[in-house]
Amino acid sequence: MRSLLVCVSGCVLLAAAQVQAAEEPRWNVTGHTHAIAVWQDLSGPGAEVPGLAVSYDMSVFDMLLGARHSVHNGSGTTANPNYPLTDGEAVVDNLYLGLEHRPGPEDTFSLTARTYAMAGDRTVARVFGDELPWGDLSRKNGAIQTPHFDLDLYEAAWKHEVDDHRIEVDLGTLQPARLPRFARGWSNGLKIGSFFYRAPITQASIWEKDERHLEQGRHPLRGVDVYAETRTGGIEVRSEALWVTTDPTPVTDLERETVAWRLAGDAGPLGIGLTLADSQGSRTGGIQEEQFGIEMDASVKTPSGIRIYGATASTQADRQERSEGHTGGAAVAGAAWKDAHTEISTQYQWLGENYDLIQQHKSEEYPSNHQGVVARLSRKIAGSVIARAVLMWLRQVETRDPAGDTLFGDPFFSAGDTHRGKLAVQKLELEAGSVGPLDLRGYLEHVGIRKGSDTVSADVDKHIWNIYGSAACPLNASTTLELSWRHFVSSGEWGTASFRSRQDTLELALERRFAKDSYLLFILQHVLYRDGVPAARGLNDYDADQAIVQCKVIF
Repeated sequence: MRSLLVCVSGCVLLAAAQVQAAEEPRWNVTGHTHAIAVWQDLSGPGAEVPGLAVSYDMSVFDMLLGARHSVHNGSGTTANPNYPLTDGEAVVDNLYLGLEHRPGPEDTFSLTARTYAMAGDRTVARVFGDELPWGDLSRKNGAIQTPHFDLDLYEAAWKHEVDDHRIEVDLGTLQPARLPRFARGWSNGLKIGSFFYRAPITQASIWEKDERHLEQGRHPLRGVDVYAETRTGGIEVRSEALWVTTDPTPVTDLERETVAWRLAGDAGPLGIGLTLADSQGSRTGGIQEEQFGIEMDASVKTPSGIRIYGATASTQADRQERSEGHTGGAAVAGAAWKDAHTEISTQYQWLGENYDLIQQHKSEEYPSNHQGVVARLSRKIAGSVIARAVLMWLRQVETRDPAGDTLFGDPFFSAGDTHRGKLAVQKLELEAGSVGPLDLRGYLEHVGIRKGSDTVSADVDKHIWNIYGSAACPLNASTTLELSWRHFVSSGEWGTASFRSRQDTLELALERRFAKDSYLLFILQHVLYRDGVPAARGLNDYDADQAIVQCKVIF
């Protein structure tokens, strides 16, 4: 009798499972909307100065100090002409609608369309837009115009997964968070995409505060990406091939076509990788450029838990119409060790003029086209308090670029003389996971910038101090209130220019999470900037108020 009951029960469960499988939808509608609304207002003498962005202390933008600040590139913290200080309001929204088909458990097909809409001030919108449209944008007097609406057949994809084997094919716009994988992720201790400075795959800028991201000015990539991985017998092999193009955007007049391929594998403690990339196209002024690069990387984990890694690369870049060529190499070597409480790493990079390598970890952002030593220490101390320290000793990359030409990027020091600049960075960060109801974070950072020259009037000797602190208090399981303050001081000489400036930024943020990736974020920020150089006579002083509402809903 018991056997009969077990048999009947098994048949009933099997039938129910088959009915459930048969009723499982084979078609799904997917999508999400991401909207950012910005309002910013300037007051004080500096608000009346035409082109204030040009007269502002450039080190705030260039050094990307205060990377934890939610609106790091907001009205009070940027000096780049692409993101000028300005009054204005704007609302930008990206709506993604997709159709997904699963013919079986192994395959998934999807098709996504996107609308981009912007209302309000163009300058504000291009700073905070989630992603600019792709395509042939109109021009007026030679300047690329920002569209206020764009409809795009965004992406088509196929995924096939069986056991430990996976293939993915993406056509259309390659999403910045995922693709190309070898440029976005880490392999053997390095972010490989940074080896190819002129390739469009590196044309992205992300301002980050913990899990919150504001992205701007990205060159959308349109093309084909094929990714495959397989695991067998303790060996994992990953391969990616892509062909992409990028058109000029209202932020940067860059047009590129790139073919790239990467092969990487792991076998026990050993990891190896090989990357090839060829990029050609035009930049501002219609200058034609072509670059080919090859990179090899490897890492090995010792029995004691230390991972030793390294990479080498070489590129050849040409401007044929100018009979101009650049050949350079790069090498990186480092070691890292960590356990449950401590993480230690040190890295040395040597760069030729063609390179922009990685010198960032978690939320840190520093200039990356310099060569030298980077050392990091992270340790969990009393309770949930984590202390992190970063030390950098960097030297300017040698360059043969004419003065004022930044083919391979040198945003800190002129290439007009034979002296190379130096950077020294010290940063101490503390994070308290829970002190009563609060989560506390803060850091102290100092950057020294020095460069000699043939004339004393062109010397550089500048120091930057950056202090940041925040306290986050959960109001309930899904709502968090955060208060943060940042104090920035810049002093020293840069050629004939003197710096005696300070900036205080007070920010209040309220975040409501509806699901894992769905949230509503409201930010209020007040910025006070004072220029203490006597020649400025207070005319650069200003106050700024900014409000941001950001909403992302997954459905």
